[in-house]
Amino acid sequence: MVSNILELSPDIPKITWLRDPVDRVVSNYFYLSERLRDIIDEEGRGVDILAKMERSLREYAQTEINQNRMSKFLEGLHLKDFRFVGILEHMDEDLQHMADAMGWTIQEAYQHNATGKRKREITPEERAIIEACNAKDLELYREALEFRKQGYWKS
Repeated sequence: MVSNILELSPDIPKITWLRDPVDRVVSNYFYLSERLRDIIDEEGRGVDILAKMERSLREYAQTEINQNRMSKFLEGLHLKDFRFVGILEHMDEDLQHMADAMGWTIQEAYQHNATGKRKREITPEERAIIEACNAKDLELYREALEFRKQGYWKS
């Protein structure tokens, strides 16, 4: 297996952000679905292909490439290797902690790929499937939450 880790000088601090794994999968599914609809523009073209070909949330979540993505990106690293790990659900507060830890001044926050603040409702069965398919990410996320609770990354 090829490592995804960049060879960085030890004096370069590493930071990353994590998100609730279930919310990440659900958000990514709906974001990609909306993007496909915009790109294909079925209504404007008078076609109905996407509706026939699109996978369900369950099918999307059960596809290996969509599972444990945070763990895959951070493979070979431990959370303690990072100068800072932010939690998306605590974005404003953690952004300030990161700036303090790094000695940065916060500028205006910028969001990309945001599909709005609406919470997508999923069934308990869908939640259980997504959790089962993302067990490594759930463990990573819970560890990060515990570090956050203990003030591990506060300056």
